Amino acid sequence: MMGIVIPIRNVRGSGTLFDTVAVKSNRRARCGRGDLSGKKSCSSLYPGKCCGDLFTELRRNTRPPKGGLTMIYRFEDYELDTRLYELRHHGQPLKLEPQVFNLLLYLIQHWDRVVSREELLDYLWPDRFVSEGILSQRLMAARRAIGDSGREQRLIQTVHGRGYRFIGRVEEEAAPSPDHTVQAGLAPPSTLETPGSDLTIPEPLSSPASLDPSLPFSFSLSDQIRTSWTALEGERKYVTVVLCTVANAAAIAEQVSPEVLHTLLHRFFELALHEVQRYEGIITQFLGNGIMALFGVPFAEEEHARQAVQGALGIQRGIEQSLTPLGQQHGTGLAVQIGVHTGLVIVGTLEEGERVTYTAVGDTLTLLTHLHQLTTPGMILLTEQTWKLVAGYFQCTEAGLVETGGDAAPVRVYRVIGEQGARSRFDVAREQGLTCFVGREQELALLQRCLDRAVSGQGQSVGIVGEPGLGKSRLLYEFRHFVAQQEYRWLEGYCLPQGKRIPYSPVLEKLHTGFQIEENDHPHQIREKLRQGIHLLDPELERTVPFLEALFGLPGTDEALRHLDPKERRQQTLAALQALIFALCRRQPLVLVCENLHWIDQSSEDCLAMLIESLASMPVLILTTHRPGYRVRWADNPSYTQIALHLFSQAETASMVTDLLGSQELPPGLLPFIQERTGGNPLFIEEVIQSLLEQGRLVRHPGGIRWRDEVGTDFPATMQDIIRARLDRLDRPVKRTIQVAAVIGREFDLPLLTPFSENPAELRYSLETLKHLDLIHETHVFPQPSYRFKHAVIQDVAYQSLFEQQRQELHGAIGLVLEQSLSAQQQEEQAAMLTYHYTRSRYPEKAIAYSLLTGDRAARLYASTEASAYYAQALTRAQALPPSPEAYRFQIDATLKLASVGTTREEFERSRAALDQAQHYAEALCDEARWAQVLYWLGRMSHVLGDPVAAITYARQSLEIADRLEDEALAAPPVNLMGRAYWFRSDFVQAAQMLTRSAEQMHRLGNTGEEATASGFAGLALGHLGEFARAFPYLDRGIRLSQEIQHPLAEAAAYHYRAMIYDQQGEWSAVIRDCERARQIAAEKGDLVRVYLVKIVEGRAYTMRGEPERGREILEEGLALAEQLGIRLVLAWLKTNLAACLGRLGLFAAALPLCQDALTLAQATDDRYAQALAYRILAKTLFGLDPADAQRANHYFQEAFRIQKEIGTAPELGRSYVSYASLLQSQGESDRAREYLVQARELFRQMGMTWDQGQAEQLLAAIA
Repeated sequence: MMGIVIPIRNVRGSGTLFDTVAVKSNRRARCGRGDLSGKKSCSSLYPGKCCGDLFTELRRNTRPPKGGLTMIYRFEDYELDTRLYELRHHGQPLKLEPQVFNLLLYLIQHWDRVVSREELLDYLWPDRFVSEGILSQRLMAARRAIGDSGREQRLIQTVHGRGYRFIGRVEEEAAPSPDHTVQAGLAPPSTLETPGSDLTIPEPLSSPASLDPSLPFSFSLSDQIRTSWTALEGERKYVTVVLCTVANAAAIAEQVSPEVLHTLLHRFFELALHEVQRYEGIITQFLGNGIMALFGVPFAEEEHARQAVQGALGIQRGIEQSLTPLGQQHGTGLAVQIGVHTGLVIVGTLEEGERVTYTAVGDTLTLLTHLHQLTTPGMILLTEQTWKLVAGYFQCTEAGLVETGGDAAPVRVYRVIGEQGARSRFDVAREQGLTCFVGREQELALLQRCLDRAVSGQGQSVGIVGEPGLGKSRLLYEFRHFVAQQEYRWLEGYCLPQGKRIPYSPVLEKLHTGFQIEENDHPHQIREKLRQGIHLLDPELERTVPFLEALFGLPGTDEALRHLDPKERRQQTLAALQALIFALCRRQPLVLVCENLHWIDQSSEDCLAMLIESLASMPVLILTTHRPGYRVRWADNPSYTQIALHLFSQAETASMVTDLLGSQELPPGLLPFIQERTGGNPLFIEEVIQSLLEQGRLVRHPGGIRWRDEVGTDFPATMQDIIRARLDRLDRPVKRTIQVAAVIGREFDLPLLTPFSENPAELRYSLETLKHLDLIHETHVFPQPSYRFKHAVIQDVAYQSLFEQQRQELHGAIGLVLEQSLSAQQQEEQAAMLTYHYTRSRYPEKAIAYSLLTGDRAARLYASTEASAYYAQALTRAQALPPSPEAYRFQIDATLKLASVGTTREEFERSRAALDQAQHYAEALCDEARWAQVLYWLGRMSHVLGDPVAAITYARQSLEIADRLEDEALAAPPVNLMGRAYWFRSDFVQAAQMLTRSAEQMHRLGNTGEEATASGFAGLALGHLGEFARAFPYLDRGIRLSQEIQHPLAEAAAYHYRAMIYDQQGEWSAVIRDCERARQIAAEKGDLVRVYLVKIVEGRAYTMRGEPERGREILEEGLALAEQLGIRLVLAWLKTNLAACLGRLGLFAAALPLCQDALTLAQATDDRYAQALAYRILAKTLFGLDPADAQRANHYFQEAFRIQKEIGTAPELGRSYVSYASLLQSQGESDRAREYLVQARELFRQMGMTWDQGQAEQLLAAIA
């Protein structure tokens, strides 16, 4: 029994999507993957016929005819004789292989048009598939035989993406009749060449009996695929896939005879093949009861999604118009169900003996099978990815969400109802509402001048050239409205990608418009409209009617023109069209528009060229548009003017962006971001703005527009499709060049590109081609040529077209070339570029080493964020290495460096966890030097996170190892840390000893940065002891050194430290001055921890100076910043100062919880200095709340005295005496109050604290 394939519901992971059902037949089919024994069977529904037989049969019907008269063709000094079958140069015969002769002959015979590679393959190897390499070899041999080359292209021109054309001047004459003739155009049968040892590909398509969505989808190379080198090598492609099957196929097989079934399905496959090829698609599988087709391969098409849906609708219409009635005649219905999905696939080839199959794999195909199961007879379903690309072209209705199985999110799907009439992306935009028209005033004025000349009888032609999206169609639209009041007739035609194979495609569109011919008109109606229209226009033109009817393919026209040979018929057709244009423009001036010449067919181009040659005295303006790379044949005609559209300037971009967003207030950085991503291309600007809004990265709020989350967005699919289509048309070496350049980066130079060129001699030609196509720009000529991609999207698309493995290999090779060409110093300077390439290669060790080096450079420039990113990258890669001593050392080094640039609590916590692991590795390696560093940074993290006891413990252990190793450089950091930790524990005496030692130690080591920090901290410790004479030299030294080495973070710290000692001295204006300087520097460098610390001191200074409202504002900002950073460091100080400020404002109830929190925090961290301050402010607050509660207040004052005496903070002890004296005085204890004030005044006098001394003397005077 033969198998028939019908769809059944598939469960993810269950395997087969198509199962076999029996039909009435006992004959075994055979296809390319099966044999007569049935070991491998084809799933074709045809009795006794396999799907490969079908494809062969369909192809055979479309093969071009061969044969003709024997001729001699003369060009330059050559003769090609089809009778003697030889090529002669100056009369001497040249040795030529038979197929090279056939190739040359075919190109000469069709000199008036471009011959596609597909056509040449069909002509030279009928009924066979061969690799494109064979054709390329024959073409090279043909050029070599006539003294031509691919670079010169003097006689045989390569038309990129289209084929070849013989452009030499040819004279021809009939050859004399021979005794023995050979069929013209072909070598004698005995001499016909076969590919021999070259790659040959069998005809039939593979068609497995079952299709598992987890397996590759494969198919034989079609003619089109053979022209694409990328198909043979493999590439990532963004495509649209169509899966179309006959609904209820098993039921139909039961209802009709095998012969009827064969007829129905043969017609279905024939129809499907026609519609798919009509819209530039490729059938990749015959599935027995259906087909799978890809659009956008092997060459990318910028409108692949639209073409796929057009093909699906074409199949559906064809079924309804022809096959459904045929099925009904035999008592059965026939309908199709179609699923369409757009996404990424990997395409390439697989070889099995002599057989080569083209493969496409990816989740895109899996999802499509799930979608197809939900379709019903007569339905076309699209996924949301496809719908977004085609929404303006087709009427669709939402059909709900589709579960795709597993953890994947549901996919929204849409049902196609029909077409909406839009023929271009601009038509869609016009229906949805155009954006404001920006710039182009000069271009509009130039078009107006050309129209004025044309109206006066001096015919003009204008070519508007620009890359996709620059606004060529928009300029024409605005121009038409600009001159709407003038008397003229406007006729327009539009070239489409699929129209390249349709002769006179844009001409027919103009004729449809001019003669008011509707799409559904019957041939009789068309004929009548043509005849009436011609008669009304000019009765003398009736002789042109048969030629116009022939253009429309009306029945009977071929018979009427049979007496003309093809060449004469073509010439008279062009003459008829020219006469028609002359007649039209005699009535009123005429504007003829032809858009997208880069897609024009040869016949229409010839017609246009003929018209432009005869424009001199005609009131006709011909307007055309095309993209860079198209060669304008009439560019040297005096009537021709070219307008090259420029990219938008920054001002024009800003104007468009504000209009799109409807706001003059734009978020910072948006315009530079848009300009960088789009290069000033209007379409790209619109697409990127829309993408940012859809992804929620730009949000509207009452004040305008603002960023949400990080800046960045993927390039919209529309932009990528446009670029893919351009890149896929490049010749192999040119495309290879731009792909390698994309891996190098946005900017690249010739020396780095050269080692990766397959033919370095042709590299400059490839680069010139890319420049000519406006894909890259040359930025420097000296000392070496350098280039830059015109748009970031061009680089991105070229980069993404490569397999990940190819990218990895290229990145690694580029890194090695760079590294070998640079000195050690240059390697450090170029560390970021080396890091970029090695992190994307298979050299993880190099990636780690250069990530660390790049982080070091960033850290020296005080770019902490960038340094942290590189160090984190190095750590992640080191953790991914297989366990080894070297891997552990990498992890330790990356962890230490990452810890050194942390600025937030989250980063500190992360570093502490990594340091714990690093300590384990250092111990295991017995690497004491690294172990000491790890211990130091564990102490440093403990210190920052508010645990000075742990900080001292770790620092002491680190110092013990350093002393044992007698390594002063290793000992210096823990000495410094211990001094800081003692300071935070309020052990100012020990802190001063350790920090003065550290400052001198750093000086001996030449570590000026650490010397500056240590000096500042030493002054800080001495100042809190009231030793201002010793403190200020250290503080000033810290500022001076940090400025000398241009270390802004150290400078901010040094100003902060001096401000704190001015605070102790009571010099409040000096405090504020130094705080402002410190805060400014820290904010510029992103050191938010320092900003927070400075606010604690600055807020207290304003409070003490008599500006408590300003002090409160600053302190509350500091509190909010502490919460943002998640930091507790000296938080007790901040809350104490804020409570004191609120007390000055009389807000004692609000101050009380702050005092209590501060005391708790200070006790938890053993910060005795903060405890004493908290006790003092708590006592004042309690007394302010309830003067009768003097006992508790007295107790807290005594606690403050005790601690301040123990830790030796004389300045704050004196201030506590003054505060306590105020309490005593208010209770009438004047004598005791006087005693404390006298003690305070003496302390202040000894330390030179003039402001505080004055406060004490005022209170003494009041008591007296």
